[in-house]
Parts: sequence; structure tokens; C-alpha cells
Amino acid sequence: RTAGCQVPVQMDVVKIPIRRVRPIRILNAWWPQLPVRNWLRFFFHEHAGFLLAGHRLNDASSWRKTFRKFWDLYRQNDSGHPVFSKDWDLSLCLPIYVHGDEGRGLARKPWMCIAWQPVISHEGLESCNDSSYPDLSTFFPV
Repeated sequence: RTAGCQVPVQMDVVKIPIRRVRPIRILNAWWPQLPVRNWLRFFFHEHAGFLLAGHRLNDASSWRKTFRKFWDLYRQNDSGHPVFSKDWDLSLCLPIYVHGDEGRGLARKPWMCIAWQPVISHEGLESCNDSSYPDLSTFFPV
């Protein structure tokens, strides 16, 4: 048995239709969700280093330099990435992985679940949060 852990991330609810086959009808239900914006709010206030490559939120020059370097290196591998088609300050663009997986919900109906995590670990640019690229230098030279 493991000890429980609570993280103060605000849970939202959304109204969703649930189709029932017998008898045929559509029920509306309130479904809990943990939006990414709520996770980001929590991490930026409590554990910013997790999102900012190990840097503190108030050390903007360091984390901005890290993200700028990441995107400069990434452009060499994938210059067609949508982030480069915008006029954005790339030092403010947090690179994240997004993974979608269809699970089973009520009555074994498919339900899409989305997971996300920062590309750069809390250990900095030399480390990656992807087990297939544990060292970013295998992805591109740092």
C-alpha cells in the first residue's frame, strides 16, 4: 500500500453527452477534468523549476536563454515546426510533449485522455524528459 498524495490543482467539470443504447437516449453528465492551464498555474506558483528547466521563475534571463537555445537547435532539425511560422519570442515558448490515448469510459465507451510534460527536464538542457532521448544531445547537439 502506498501513501496518498494530494496536489492542489483546481478540478473543473464539463457537461458531456453520454449515449445510452438501451433504452436509446442521451444523458447529460458533469465530467471532471484537470485542464492543462490549472496544472501550469500550480507548477508556476509551487514548482516552477519543473517547467523552466530547473530555473526559478524570477530568474527569467536564465530560463529564457535556455528556451531560446532549445528552439535555435530544434530549428536545425525541424524548421517547418508551427512555432517558427509565428512572430513569437521563442524564449517565452515552453516546449512540451503531448500524448493522446483513447481509454475506456462509462459502459466501455472510448474516452480520449491527453498527457503532457515538458521536453526539457528540471536538470536543464542537457537532460530530456523522453526515455527514448534521455540526453538531448542524441536528439541534436547541445
